[in-house]
Amino acid sequence: MEQRNFSVIKEGRAARPQPRRLVRGQASVEFGISSILLLLILLGLVDFSRVFYFDTGLHGAARE
Repeated sequence: MEQRNFSVIKEGRAARPQPRRLVRGQASVEFGISSILLLLILLGLVDFSRVFYFDTGLHGAARE
């Protein structure tokens, strides 16, 4: 009876884990991109809150 090898890895090649240096580099790039997006969201939130604060102040001054 013939045995068949249904391995995903080709014969003669072992699966090697990625070097930690590449993983750290990937994490740095992901952090850089996501931190820019989070900073833009934070600055937009601060800007919107300033507009809301001054608008409320103007409405209060107009009532007096």
